[in-house]
Amino acid sequence: MRPYAALLGLLLLCACDSESTGDGGLADADGGEAAAPLRWALSAGGAEYDFAAGAAARSGGTCAIAGAFQGSSRFGGRELQSAGDWDGFLALYDGDGGLDWALGIGGPGYERVWAVDMLPDGSVLCAGAFSGEMVLGKGEAGETRLVATGAADAFAARYSAQGSLVWARSAGSSASAWARAAAASADGGCVLGGWFAGRLTLGAGTPAETSLEASGQGDAFVARLDAGGALLWARRIGGPGDVECRAVAAAPDGGLVALGRFTGQLEPDGGPALQSAGERDLFLARFGPQGQLGWIAPIGGPDFDEPGSVAVLADGSVLAAGSFRQRCALAGAAELVSAGDWDVFAARFAPDGGLVWARRAGGSRGEHAHVLRAVDSRGGFLLTGWFMGPAVLGPGDPGEVTLQPTCSADAFLARYDEDGRLEWARQSQGSDMVSGRGLAALEDGSAFWMGGFTNSVTFGAGTQGAVTLSAAGEQDVFLARVGP
Repeated sequence: MRPYAALLGLLLLCACDSESTGDGGLADADGGEAAAPLRWALSAGGAEYDFAAGAAARSGGTCAIAGAFQGSSRFGGRELQSAGDWDGFLALYDGDGGLDWALGIGGPGYERVWAVDMLPDGSVLCAGAFSGEMVLGKGEAGETRLVATGAADAFAARYSAQGSLVWARSAGSSASAWARAAAASADGGCVLGGWFAGRLTLGAGTPAETSLEASGQGDAFVARLDAGGALLWARRIGGPGDVECRAVAAAPDGGLVALGRFTGQLEPDGGPALQSAGERDLFLARFGPQGQLGWIAPIGGPDFDEPGSVAVLADGSVLAAGSFRQRCALAGAAELVSAGDWDVFAARFAPDGGLVWARRAGGSRGEHAHVLRAVDSRGGFLLTGWFMGPAVLGPGDPGEVTLQPTCSADAFLARYDEDGRLEWARQSQGSDMVSGRGLAALEDGSAFWMGGFTNSVTFGAGTQGAVTLSAAGEQDVFLARVGP
């Protein structure tokens, strides 16, 4: 069982020694600055650490961001104060970067918001983990007290477009549990994914109450909730090693797709066993509207592989992204070879799980992909993450570009077409470390880009609208809007 305090290490950007290899200029593929000009950029944070977990948006241009903070943290004109060591945060911004509201989520222990999404009515969904107890929506009609039954419990909550609590639910474990992923569904409900050790109980006291037993060090769970937060079903994905779900997406038929990682052997209920090809492999799984396993596909190679993000298109096909070392085989149909240490992969799978295409990006150092967002009905998508050395995006494509970091690690943002070909790319220019952690695409072609940075970072360098942000403390959050 992993101690909950170990979450602290995951809150920080990876610290690696690196030398700047860039010349200070913004690298473009097919005119990244022209195709996605900077509209504005802002920062949020306090004197200690602030961690960026993700971003979401809905038509109309509002953007919700989520993460965690220590001490006090300022969002626009609103200052949040942690009730304990780490607390989670939610904040909603308008299309021009003005703050609508911000709130803290936590109690006297460790709390973390890992995931965020927005529902069609503008309400905000979040999920994460907490220890001890916490009160959400304090003083409101829907005030809810959650009490952890283990060292840490998973939780999910929904807030209205005005920031009032709609509902909050927890899933208790005899050991530890956390929700790492959440996504809104078209019916106003949501899907969740995460990790647990021991026995996990979801929907306690309801007709759908479900208890799952971890078979190894820890297992993954996925679940579907209705619009009122009631459990519809939950499933375990387990094995004798360690299994964790890191990303979920709601499918058009009411099911879900999950992306996660595992060590050793994976033994999904109702599906074939998968054997890791290396230190740690990935799984991509499709569940139907009643929780039945449709298919499960392995992704990985002889070293470590790390899940990033997943999206489901209107036709049922699936986009997935992550990172790998050395080599990475996808669903037994293609193998990618890293150009250096860690490389990024993106792939498209047919509705039945068959591989359509797979692409890689990277260089001699290390690159990681965190978030993928579909941006059109054909399957074009945006991708963000970070890179430590010269990184080639779209290798072999007409728009191939090499990004040059200006610090230990810079963030990248890239757009690809439905066949995985690079259309454009842009980057941050940091003075220390910058990481892309969130994306939210809008119908007008623009996007919100969110992440974390230390010291300072410049967006739109070399243009008239360039913006430089300075961190108020050890690590701050950035939010930028780019696009036409």
